[in-house]
Amino acid sequence: MEPFELIDKVNSLETFLDFLKALILDKRREDKKEKIEASPPYGNGHNGWENNDIASFLDAMHAGTKDNNFSKEPNWKNFAEIIYMGKIYE
Repeated sequence: MEPFELIDKVNSLETFLDFLKALILDKRREDKKEKIEASPPYGNGHNGWENNDIASFLDAMHAGTKDNNFSKEPNWKNFAEIIYMGKIYE
């Protein structure tokens, strides 16, 4: 399954780790595709990755968390959503 499809299933440490593994595999697949044919410099990668370096990834996580209403008592699904923002948030 794609990482986005797993977010709604995250409800425990185990399912959170499944989500993280899927996200890792998604990024590795994108990196392989990028080696074959690079995406345009100002856009998403082949698998939709907006942020490819750790600083941009963390910045997107931070901005996405500030811009969305998360519970003051986060759960495993919220952690998955925040990390996924690192992939897609501009």
